[in-house]
Amino acid sequence: MARWMAVAWLLAVPSVMSRSNMALKDRWEASPGSKSSESDGEAMESATDEASQIYRTAASHYFGDVVELGDREKLPKDFESKLESYKPKDTDVGVSIRTLVEEKGYPFEEYTCETKDGYLLTMHRIPHGREGAQTSEMRPPLLLKHGVLDSSYTWVANSANQSLGFLAADAGYDVWMGNNRGNSFSEKHVRVHPSTNAFWDFSFHEMGKFDLPAEISCLLRYIDAAPEQKVAIVAHSQGTSQTLAALSLDEDEELAEKVSTVVLLAPVAFLGHAGSPMLEFYAKATSDDELFQMLGRRSFMHSTSFLKVAFPMMCEESPEKCVRTLWEMVSVPDREWKYNFDPTYNINTTRLPVYASFVPAGISTKALVHFAQLMRTLDQTGLSKFQQFDYGPEKNLFMYGASSPPEYNLSRISTPIAIFSGERDALGNNQDVNTLAEILKGSGNLVGAWRLPHVRHCDFIWGSEGYTKVYPTALEILDKYTRSPVLAVSGT
Repeated sequence: MARWMAVAWLLAVPSVMSRSNMALKDRWEASPGSKSSESDGEAMESATDEASQIYRTAASHYFGDVVELGDREKLPKDFESKLESYKPKDTDVGVSIRTLVEEKGYPFEEYTCETKDGYLLTMHRIPHGREGAQTSEMRPPLLLKHGVLDSSYTWVANSANQSLGFLAADAGYDVWMGNNRGNSFSEKHVRVHPSTNAFWDFSFHEMGKFDLPAEISCLLRYIDAAPEQKVAIVAHSQGTSQTLAALSLDEDEELAEKVSTVVLLAPVAFLGHAGSPMLEFYAKATSDDELFQMLGRRSFMHSTSFLKVAFPMMCEESPEKCVRTLWEMVSVPDREWKYNFDPTYNINTTRLPVYASFVPAGISTKALVHFAQLMRTLDQTGLSKFQQFDYGPEKNLFMYGASSPPEYNLSRISTPIAIFSGERDALGNNQDVNTLAEILKGSGNLVGAWRLPHVRHCDFIWGSEGYTKVYPTALEILDKYTRSPVLAVSGT
């Protein structure tokens, strides 16, 4: 319990940071399009320094096994000195994504795409594999969508024979890795400054409505694709939420006409039976207002220079605690596991510092609240809802024309979809994934569903069973629906 309280305290840092800088917030809200002044920059720097100190205290308490969270005097004396002298054993820790890709012999490109509502998204591209530069054949484009608190980095975080980004490039795909609004690569807008509440007023709904269509249109334009060219999608976690939302909102099938197939890894749609300790903690809040008061209305778990050094160091010193911190947020807690396995099962612990050097990549508080809302929709019949953001009866009436938010119409989706889920995934709970699969099966779009018995939420991108059991089958599915001229054109 003490461990999870420490983690929860660490996750609440953004609210402390936002409350410490209310004057700056008010100035930006009064003039959201204005540029930051020197005084604004000083205030933001001050807020960052305070947040950094809070992170230091929380992290040192957690990894130093200090239970009394409020007692700063018990801060481990050697923590700061360790931090200053830390030199990672793995040379990939902290390097840029460009360096990570190019050092393995792959080409790397970066693009910026603007959404219809003005967000500037960074896309990373691996146009071909290490041996594929000498062919004139058009490579089918593949878009990889990351999960919550993640980024494009996650698809290339392991070695070349273990990362889906590299494996897909070597398999003949033109690999594009997206970055949703608000993460560490996509923190820009044409009008609104990221220091404002307005910038962070989004959840996975806006990522689906605006980000995904923009990325697909953008990459097709950059590759000068033929009109009939389609894009395949592999999505993980929150990436599956936004993809399902996007396709269900696609009434005229303008988006569906551009997508050949979708592979969902650890799908997150219905959350009534989810057992994530982090989401459970926030879902039990008495109201959304209480959550916003606790966490602020801007970014959640935003990356800082301190975290980029401290987390890798702590994961190197204590792999088990590292796994329990990162995985416990989205995996079945120890007390509920059916099997008494080591927490580091399926994980290359020597690679943990690399993962920790790029997560958390940040997300909006509203996105977290949206997921918490979905957990609360579970009714007495055991059913839950995959629905749009709930603003409360009065604002819902203004936003949607009804007192309750509309559900995403998943039966409208016409794109072939494959599902990969894990028995130990707390976010993608078995019952909730079954509900999603039945709906897709009923509309004739489910091409297959695979459940791996010992796999957790993050294992699909970082664990060994991802590249040994999931990726080979996923690539076979992609080949079937992208390399067949008939299927690629018709989308059947």
